[in-house]
Amino acid sequence: MNLADILFFVKTDRKAGKSYQKMPEFYRRRIFELGQVLKVKPVPTQEYDVSKLAGADDTYRIRMAIYGFIP
Repeated sequence: MNLADILFFVKTDRKAGKSYQKMPEFYRRRIFELGQVLKVKPVPTQEYDVSKLAGADDTYRIRMAIYGFIP
């Protein structure tokens, strides 16, 4: 399987959507940039604070200031 064949999607709940709308523009811009980076590099360990989730295969957490994401 080629990395270019892998697709990502973002799934959020209502609470996450409301939090995103309330967060400062700086963080919203950085989250958008993170999405662009994930298109090219699924595990951007050099650019972000990335940790593998315990007990899960191929699942990682990305921490950005006080916000955490599981792509």
